[in-house]
Amino acid sequence: NPRIAAGLERVDPAPERVMSHGCGQKLLRVLRGQVSGFVHGPTCSRWDTCANEALLLAAGGVLTDWDGNPYQYTEGKEYENSTGVLAARTPEIHRK
Repeated sequence: NPRIAAGLERVDPAPERVMSHGCGQKLLRVLRGQVSGFVHGPTCSRWDTCANEALLLAAGGVLTDWDGNPYQYTEGKEYENSTGVLAARTPEIHRK
């Protein structure tokens, strides 16, 4: 995704890219401290992020869409994260 690539180019120092399977697994890597952040395109479901978002928030982390907006988990609405996922272990990392 060009927007992800452009965003990662602005981070200094350049982040190491780590491949992992599944949105939930990637968020667990942030929670475990294996990676500092996670960026995902608009394809994973909100159900893939909701439990991990609660854990991440409890641990002091942040999860938003690409524009910094928090997710709204509203019953009966669209469940796809159509505006992407941006998660980080700390608010400072998230702002980068």
